[in-house]
Amino acid sequence: VNEVVYESQRQQVIDYVTVSIQISTAKTAELLDISKAGAKEVLNKMVEEGILERCGDRRNRTYRLKA
Repeated sequence: VNEVVYESQRQQVIDYVTVSIQISTAKTAELLDISKAGAKEVLNKMVEEGILERCGDRRNRTYRLKA
């Protein structure tokens, strides 16, 4: 993923989660207008960077800002 694109996507996710508390993979894909696989990539990278944390099991997984 292009770094500039990722930074923009990351900020959009942060802005959304700040208001809505949590976000799903499907919502991320919709928000960023990308595939679910692309959305997973963005979310996983944000988890690795310590920005988000995973909540729930695989099927009902959501992501929140890490406290």
